Amino acid sequence: MASCNDTQLSGRPAGHRVRQICQLLHDIGPSSRATIGENLTDIQARNIAKYCNRAVAMGLLHAEQEMGSKGLRFVYTVATNWRALADQRSARVMAIAVREATHAAALATTPKSRWSGINSIFQLGALQTP
Repeated sequence: MASCNDTQLSGRPAGHRVRQICQLLHDIGPSSRATIGENLTDIQARNIAKYCNRAVAMGLLHAEQEMGSKGLRFVYTVATNWRALADQRSARVMAIAVREATHAAALATTPKSRWSGINSIFQLGALQTP
């Protein structure tokens, strides 16, 4: 389980469905996957666990196991600063373009190799004296 304090901003940004689940949990409080599925009918039931697990890995949700009527189940709680965390993950994408520009500038200033050796077998034949 990831907490909000040790969340790393690497990886993918928070998607639309992850934000939708976080907003729902912010509105209705701690809930299980079944409750989330009842409230968000546009998301398929088999995908709710995937989006919840992604949100937990991103630090947007906290998951706790509890004993339900059918066995163990997860109850998800939204982090207090989930919107700020999700926005920071989205801002990370723009930093990649800046990093690529600095990498291209570093490649442009790198000196080229001064290889003056033989590049083909034809040059090898031209160097031989009869």
